[in-house]
Amino acid sequence: MTPLLVIGGPTAVGKSCIGAVVAQALGGEVVCADSRQLYREIPVTSAQPDAEDLRRAPHHLFGVLDPAEPVSAGRYRDLAEAAITEIRGRGHLPVLVGGTGFYLAAATGGMSLAPPAEAAVLAVLERRVAVEGLETLWRELLAVDAASARRIMPGDAYRIVRALAIHRQTGQTASSFGGLAEAVPHRLAVLTMARDALMARIEARCATMFERGALAEAEALRARRLDPRSPVLRALGMPHLFAAAAGAITPAVALERMQRDSRRYAKRQMTWFRGRADATWVDAADPDRGADEVVRLARES
Repeated sequence: MTPLLVIGGPTAVGKSCIGAVVAQALGGEVVCADSRQLYREIPVTSAQPDAEDLRRAPHHLFGVLDPAEPVSAGRYRDLAEAAITEIRGRGHLPVLVGGTGFYLAAATGGMSLAPPAEAAVLAVLERRVAVEGLETLWRELLAVDAASARRIMPGDAYRIVRALAIHRQTGQTASSFGGLAEAVPHRLAVLTMARDALMARIEARCATMFERGALAEAEALRARRLDPRSPVLRALGMPHLFAAAAGAITPAVALERMQRDSRRYAKRQMTWFRGRADATWVDAADPDRGADEVVRLARES
């Protein structure tokens, strides 16, 4: 049997349900690999596993972080590694479940583990871009981190600013963080289904989130007056929920935009998974058959 089972796929494809069923069948425990589901206070908006899923198998790293807390790929890797080690110590199979590509890459190997750029540092550098021009900052990056500067296009303001921010914060170059030393043995099952069926599921799930209190979650977060750069505030759908909570748009408009963004996000996720040479694709249109197929893949590894 595989030493680490990874179940990925686009939003709303059924990862949580199938992951729990698979973990139950294999004597495993589920580990979160979703950037939103790590956070407390947004169980509805992040579509965290429901009570039935939680009864099937132990779950880890769901709702463990405060919404104000940023998470880098390296921090996630450390959290996941600790959970995976504990699960293996009990003689159980770790089942990593989620659709956040850079989390999955961090946990299985071969990804940059640089810390997140601090908001205050980013703000200073962004002001400099506006005043001095991007080329000045690119040349500054070339002087302190030539490897990153040569890899980043001179017009890519986002990556230039973040590479400089990492150097200012840590005294190390962004390129020096590199990736994991070696790949972690695993089996990756990517859940999929017909495009029209997936889009319909996405729209239905967003509507259900509104029915179950997504707007109330946004109102509670808004009352906390978090830093606008907090990752949870940029989570899928959250900007529109905040706008609705503030009265800037109607809940109906917020729902439409959340559905639109979720459809676009699913397309980006599928593009990322198509680039994974280690992926085995599993049809999840029938959840029971999909779960059986993932169990078979894990056992034959």
